Amino acid sequence: MPNPKLKYLFTAYYKDGTRYEQNTDDISVKDPIRSCFYDIDHEKLTSFELKDSFNNSWTIFLTDGHFEFHNDFGSAIIPPPPQTLTNFRLIFYRTHEARTDTGEDRIVCYKLGFQANVVPNTYDGETGRRLPNVQVILELY
Repeated sequence: MPNPKLKYLFTAYYKDGTRYEQNTDDISVKDPIRSCFYDIDHEKLTSFELKDSFNNSWTIFLTDGHFEFHNDFGSAIIPPPPQTLTNFRLIFYRTHEARTDTGEDRIVCYKLGFQANVVPNTYDGETGRRLPNVQVILELY
């Protein structure tokens, strides 16, 4: 079954200023039976961008957890959560829908975000409880 057409392609940006761009066939350069996501060096990742064919983009910054998006109508920054966070990890995946009668595979939604650890000994001011780890995910259709 062929891969469904990708609405968004990603670019991974690294600490040394280099980047890795997903190819339109979504085939790994390291292992041709895997997707391009397999090629990402997560330890060196600073930001991760999704871009559509109209040049609209959504970027997660794994240095502090803020998001930025740019489109024809303007730009916006979504600030990071208020907690002090460390150890940011990328979250990126696509949900699919397959028709059982035709076998057609269609991407339904892209998920972009991060998971991070709250700095140890950070407590909620109201309840006094230790704050849990944080996960923030945007859904793009």
